Amino acid sequence: MAEAKMKITSYDVNAYLESIENPKKKEDARKLFDIFKEVSQYTPAIWANKVVGFGNLHYRYKTGHEGDMPYSAFAIQKARITLYLWIDEDKRKPLFDNLGKYKVAKSCIYINKLDDININTLKEIIKLNEKGLNDSFPK
Repeated sequence: MAEAKMKITSYDVNAYLESIENPKKKEDARKLFDIFKEVSQYTPAIWANKVVGFGNLHYRYKTGHEGDMPYSAFAIQKARITLYLWIDEDKRKPLFDNLGKYKVAKSCIYINKLDDININTLKEIIKLNEKGLNDSFPK
């Protein structure tokens, strides 16, 4: 069986944030880090050498598939920023209507820059995300 790519590394969060070359992306990463740290109840770490994740959730689906992931996370990429936040479809719409400019996949929100979204709405999404994961995968 292949080794999971999504796992916590020993890479320092501040060193990772400092390594971001684009000044605007670095500024957005610092702001996102502060937002996630304020809202999340979990400790930050670097996952898969490029994802700033908060907490460590061990999940197991009914199918038997299991693994580890952060409760909430973000990654700075050249073209966009990815926010890893899972929210039930029925709870998603009211919040996402107020989020701003974004694209969404099942558990990812893609933004170009932090200025494109409503920060207070993002904070609510982070809270709802972590509550939903705790409800779905109780410890």
